[in-house]
Amino acid sequence: MDKLLKTHSFCFNENDNGGESFYITTKMYDNGDGPIEGVYWIQDFTLMSYGNCATINFSGKVTPAKLRKLADELELAEREVRNAT
Repeated sequence: MDKLLKTHSFCFNENDNGGESFYITTKMYDNGDGPIEGVYWIQDFTLMSYGNCATINFSGKVTPAKLRKLADELELAEREVRNAT
């Protein structure tokens, strides 16, 4: 059985009143094949809205590099919009 190494949860709107939220929860596991090839992630994306909840399980990785790329693209889009107005 694979060993759970760490669980990390991130809430995108932590200042909300608790009625609506979006979380990414990442669980990191070790399958015994060593630290480079043996560590893998399972991620859950959870959207909650006043008693309703939907979770999608994602076996791939939404990595820090991908999140940085998203942030860069959003900042660029915002600058373009602000400069166009």
